[in-house]
Amino acid sequence: MVPVKDPSGSVVGLVSAGITTKHIGDAVTEQLPVALGVSVAAAVTTGGAALLSRRLLRQTQVRHRFHGVIRIEVRQPPLITPQHPAHLP
Repeated sequence: MVPVKDPSGSVVGLVSAGITTKHIGDAVTEQLPVALGVSVAAAVTTGGAALLSRRLLRQTQVRHRFHGVIRIEVRQPPLITPQHPAHLP
């Protein structure tokens, strides 16, 4: 409880809150496992996305080399050419 004082300094009332520091500490302790679980899940998801991105990038580069992809300019789409001239019409 905290006293409420008037300008002269005499106590005119008392104020109290239903929440104590112990109650707040207990609430934080209850929520800690959930917060840690969410943090771990976010870290695992981020790591998985990074690994998947790396694998897809590597597979795309291998496929482009296999099909003989030629980039004329950065802004143009890839031009896929046949491996053997005998395939041309």
